[in-house]
Amino acid sequence: MADGKKVVNMQCSTVGQWLFAAYEHQELYYNQITRENSISKNDGGVSVVDPNRTYDGYVMPGGSRSSKTWSIIQFLIFYCQKNKGKRKNILIARQQYSDIKDSVMKDFFDILNLYGIYRDEHHLKSNPQKYLLFGNTINFSGLDTSGAHGKKYNVVWINEAFEAEKEAFDQLEMRLTEFFILDYNPCFTDHWILSSVITRDSVWLAPISTQLHNPWLEQRIRNKILSYDPSNPINVQQGTADDYLHSVYALGIGAQPQGIIFPYVDWITEFPAGLDYWYGQDFGFTNDPSAIVKIGQRGLDIYLEEKLYAPTETSDTLNEAMFAVGIEKYRPITADSSDKYVSAKYGAQEMVKDLQKYGWNIQKASKKGNKVDWIRKLKEYRLHIVQTVKKQDGTFGVSNFKKEQQSYRWRTVNGIQINEPIDKFDHLWTATFYGVVLKAVKRKLYWD
Repeated sequence: MADGKKVVNMQCSTVGQWLFAAYEHQELYYNQITRENSISKNDGGVSVVDPNRTYDGYVMPGGSRSSKTWSIIQFLIFYCQKNKGKRKNILIARQQYSDIKDSVMKDFFDILNLYGIYRDEHHLKSNPQKYLLFGNTINFSGLDTSGAHGKKYNVVWINEAFEAEKEAFDQLEMRLTEFFILDYNPCFTDHWILSSVITRDSVWLAPISTQLHNPWLEQRIRNKILSYDPSNPINVQQGTADDYLHSVYALGIGAQPQGIIFPYVDWITEFPAGLDYWYGQDFGFTNDPSAIVKIGQRGLDIYLEEKLYAPTETSDTLNEAMFAVGIEKYRPITADSSDKYVSAKYGAQEMVKDLQKYGWNIQKASKKGNKVDWIRKLKEYRLHIVQTVKKQDGTFGVSNFKKEQQSYRWRTVNGIQINEPIDKFDHLWTATFYGVVLKAVKRKLYWD
């Protein structure tokens, strides 16, 4: 099917039907959800859109794999077809451009291929990538990309919007001519979207969606999401049950993380002048970020500042990133000892060895003990963390330490806290462990 002809057989999930109806100002009920889904028991139906109201924003909260992303992409294809040849300018963004390439961008092109409307000659593949669809331009960008905020758009979609910074959204909205779309997993109960976006009369808030609204979800993925349910004794026995993960990712209900590991942090505006410092480093490759933390100490006071938080698939990329954020080659760096990675595109990488060849003063941490031991040791100090971060393009934003501090927590099952940290939202913390808890192991050998 050629680009420009009618897209046929666009089957949408319930979530997609909600969005289409909201845009078309149609009355829609979702009592078609079955009792087996355990989502809605209201046989009379619940109206999800006011047909007499025009919206300038659409907000779609929900659990993991509820079909939010696919539904929004289908909607944007419909929008482009409806506005064929009108040269609409559409932005699809996440907070970091590196995150969008393996998520929304891949889904977008998968769907175009599914409908037979992908054309290679319409795909501008130099970063940031673009696609020309029905005479309109789809732009892919990270909100951390220089210049992304200054352009004028007809439509802006921010995927995983809880990651986005309010300042970036405000800049985009000032140049937005039609409407925005935000989707997110409600992993926090305190967020600017909740306090200053969904409160507006002009913003449509979708019903909460979950994986049960997605009839095409692979059973293995569905089973993984359901494994968080603490009411299932098998999940408790197997150690997969978790109150918070079940609430956010299975039920799509906003929840404040319980059992925050480092609840008491002093947020500071800048790293103390004149204080000696060194670095801790955790490696990320394609999905997880590489994290570098600047560390200083005065007695029992530890000072921390995020310096890098981005995936770095090769040692060349990491070397350039370290230069870009101002890491000094002579400063000691204690790094993750799990530094070997085989890239499908670039081959074998051995980060520490390669960075040493570039001249960096970097050594592997000796991983004695486990994370529980490291947490216990770090809790002996008073933590002071710089609340902003200077990005590679020279602009400033909110430190990712904020997100990790609120999200790094102990596992809880049926309200009972287990002495096991959840291995998520811990990249900066892990770099801190290497630089604070494990640095003494190597200090006599390499630093003095």
